[in-house]
Amino acid sequence: MPPPQQQQQQQPPRQLTISTTDLGSLIPPQDKLLVFRALTGIDSIPALTTLQHYRRTAPNIGIYTRVVKAEHSAGRRYRFFSVLINVCLGIQIVVAAALTALGAASGPHSAVTAFGAINTIMAGVLTYLKGSGLPDRLKHYQNEWRNIREYIEQRERELCLSGCELDIQEEIQIIEYMYEGVKREIDQTKSTENRAAPREGGPNRRRFYPQHRPQQQQQQQPRSPHPSEPYVVERVRSPAPTEG
Repeated sequence: MPPPQQQQQQQPPRQLTISTTDLGSLIPPQDKLLVFRALTGIDSIPALTTLQHYRRTAPNIGIYTRVVKAEHSAGRRYRFFSVLINVCLGIQIVVAAALTALGAASGPHSAVTAFGAINTIMAGVLTYLKGSGLPDRLKHYQNEWRNIREYIEQRERELCLSGCELDIQEEIQIIEYMYEGVKREIDQTKSTENRAAPREGGPNRRRFYPQHRPQQQQQQQPRSPHPSEPYVVERVRSPAPTEG
């Protein structure tokens, strides 16, 4: 009988099996609508929701879902602070009327002091909220998130048309640039020091979608990644004919 050390050496090494991704679960690049939905997070595929090795710590929900949640959150906070400001203004009116009545009737000093303290607190709350730009700032954020959501939804409808010539690579870059711009604006507003300057220029991102265009289509001028800054096309006038 061989010793235990020799038995361990004779055992074959254990092989680790790795589950690979099935090609049938991936998106074909020819289906522009499905590619756009997957990249923006409107729709998902089994390759993202099903894991073979380990449990996912956070779901990959995509830009579209994050934008919708941020829009709803900004709307709820806007309504809350609007109600809070109106309540504070109403309390100030009631307290001012009570102080006027107490002063005219020579009321007790303790009541006058209490109402004066309440009025000071309400004035401080209103000053802080107005100084922070609330609730108008939240309404602005809600409009910005809504613009991104409407842009994504409109591009999705255009891709439903047969023979749509939209460039998926370009559209995803525009959406990501708009999304990062709103996030940067929110971060700069929350930060009180070392605010980063806004990024200049268009998005800088590697290509992820294979493109096969003819030479004539490649020579066409691309759209600007800034929706508010279109490209300027210079027109060259032909020289006037000379009289012979």
